[in-house]
Amino acid sequence: MQVLSVDRERERIGLSRKRLLPDPWSTVTSSLAEGQTVDGVVTSIVSFGMFVDVGSGVEGLVHTSEMGGIDPQSVGTGTRVSVEVLQIDHAQHQIALRLVDVYREPEEWGDIEEPDEREQA
Repeated sequence: MQVLSVDRERERIGLSRKRLLPDPWSTVTSSLAEGQTVDGVVTSIVSFGMFVDVGSGVEGLVHTSEMGGIDPQSVGTGTRVSVEVLQIDHAQHQIALRLVDVYREPEEWGDIEEPDEREQA
């Protein structure tokens, strides 16, 4: 634990364990490159796109203009997606992403006929 503050009057000590851990931004972005495709999880939907966790809680933004016409509301939080890294802004701690694919659960795939079944029909 790192001591943040000592309040002798109130007999309290402020501690932080998180400050001793490496910065997740540096760890995650060191393994990312512009143009790279990575998998992530949608963490929130906003009016201008969706935020995707690309690792260790580091999020990037897929702007609606980078979603290929897919409505972000139809994707939903918690959905696994594949995204392309468009830009990494280290000064602002921002990552711009483009949606490549949405991984749906098997129950959501619907009734898809196998190729052999279509040929026999």
